[in-house]
Amino acid sequence: MKLMFLSLLLWSCILKAQDDKESYAIYSQYLKQFRNEKGSTDFVVRTSTDNIRKYHSDDVSGVVTGIRGYVKGDFSFEFFFRPRVNDLRKDTLWIPLIDELSKKIKNEFIIKSEFAPDLQTILISNNIYKKYFGNNKQTEKNWNRFHTQYPIPAFLIDLSEIASDGKRAVFYFGSHCGGLCGHGALVLYYKDGSEWKFLTTISLWDS
Repeated sequence: MKLMFLSLLLWSCILKAQDDKESYAIYSQYLKQFRNEKGSTDFVVRTSTDNIRKYHSDDVSGVVTGIRGYVKGDFSFEFFFRPRVNDLRKDTLWIPLIDELSKKIKNEFIIKSEFAPDLQTILISNNIYKKYFGNNKQTEKNWNRFHTQYPIPAFLIDLSEIASDGKRAVFYFGSHCGGLCGHGALVLYYKDGSEWKFLTTISLWDS
């Protein structure tokens, strides 16, 4: 009995490690795509998802509401989602997955240093983040301090936990480069055989 319990415990740990490995492979793939679009850049990644939990859960829930409305024929959402919405209308299993993400990002999630080694990623804790951005009234000075330590073209990155059903994966990605320089989106991946492939993004905010 003890041997069986230990075997099950070990197997669950192996599965968790595999899940983590797969998640960071997806993160890394998208960061490389982002880097290719922006040019050479470093990524300063926040280890805590506090900012996502506080500000963007409602935005993700709004996407779910919008997609459901569009599928039911409410075309007032068409401009917001098109051309991405056609992919989501063909496969409505994305809807509960995005809804799951809106719940996941209300909980704390800690990013680990498990990105691809050829990415320039620097992880900073929430305490270090607050040293740069704790004073919301001094945005320009905050970013000047940040870029003194992490020179342009360094991007400050927020990542959420990935919601996945094994065939689809969705997560929140936020990139920040200044007080009025940033973008937040849902990133969607699908599995083709054993390989994860990028499907699309759904923009949540721009500045």
